[in-house]
Amino acid sequence: MKITDVKSAVVRQENLNPNIGDGSQDTIVILVETDAGITGIGEVDSSPYVVKTIIDMPASHMVCKGLKELLIGEDPFDIEVLWEKMFWRSYYYGRRSVAIHAISGIEMALWDIKGKALGLPVYKLLGGAFQTTIPAYCSVLMPDNVDDIKRIADTYMPRGFKGVKFGWGPLGQSRQKDE
Repeated sequence: MKITDVKSAVVRQENLNPNIGDGSQDTIVILVETDAGITGIGEVDSSPYVVKTIIDMPASHMVCKGLKELLIGEDPFDIEVLWEKMFWRSYYYGRRSVAIHAISGIEMALWDIKGKALGLPVYKLLGGAFQTTIPAYCSVLMPDNVDDIKRIADTYMPRGFKGVKFGWGPLGQSRQKDE
């Protein structure tokens, strides 16, 4: 099996709220295609347009190549080898931050290909389950007032959530209000 293409698509809400500091408003989906008709899917919570550029860009020189170019024709089962290749051939524009995010998204897609080809869930390929349950919590934007905080907690806690994480929104504007 060989990699035939690496595609990426930015998914973005129409009206972004610049006060939200997470990837819930835009993301990038990465598709790694093979000659066996298996497509692996990865996703990156990062700066999607920068990730797309890192994947699609043409080579500038030996240690400044787009990740797509590095992967075409390679065996998708060679995940660790391909990770190292992407890491070292992206040396010139960064081996931290968004470059690692792009590599990570492609790595997810490679594990997805391997799992699909072998008929196994990825967690089995990675060594099996250490847990059979995961405690869930509710995550919402911080409301502007205490009454809304209480309403949200009163709505979600009875549904079985063990906690509510309030993030972003007006947080950080006033220590007194945050407390």
